Amino acid sequence: MRIGLDLRKSSDPAEREALARKADTLGVWAVLVGGGPSGTEVSEAASIAISTNNVHLAVWVDGSSEHPLTLAEEISILDHLSERRALPVIAAEPQIITRVQQFLDGSSVDGFHLVPPPAQTIVPVWDASEVTVIELTGDLVKDRVTIDAERDSGTTHLFVSWPGNIETMVRHLSTRALVNDFPQLVADLADSLPENNWSQ
Repeated sequence: MRIGLDLRKSSDPAEREALARKADTLGVWAVLVGGGPSGTEVSEAASIAISTNNVHLAVWVDGSSEHPLTLAEEISILDHLSERRALPVIAAEPQIITRVQQFLDGSSVDGFHLVPPPAQTIVPVWDASEVTVIELTGDLVKDRVTIDAERDSGTTHLFVSWPGNIETMVRHLSTRALVNDFPQLVADLADSLPENNWSQ
């Protein structure tokens, strides 16, 4: 299971971008932005794309607020800016999500084509109703149980809001999510290392 960081709890765009940069440095799979005022989600993700290198950019958008072609164009541009890291999460009726996916796949829809096409050959478009998002407590004992339960239930991708520092989440939960026999001793040992060693 892969864990992404849900940044939507923070109301400060500068803080969200700083958290995304930190997540990128620490190897977090993805960050989730959006869900705010319609039309600003992709712009914020574009700003994060420019300041990061590896983290995937999951963007929660209201698919009913724009024409599917307009939304596909914004996602395509984000995909180029991020160098193939765009991951749209669309809250809309299934037919709208399908039309956005068709545009991104290069299909002609009602005589319209998407220009420019996205950088990815296939852009994964996720239905927001099928995306698992949870709020963690910051209590590692409780949160380990939550992560284990999600992983063992077959969840493949999980977005979490985390109240503590990201380093702790990565050491104790992101690695634990990958394997069911994660040696806790490794995370505990990492906690004893000086913090500046983590940024090297």
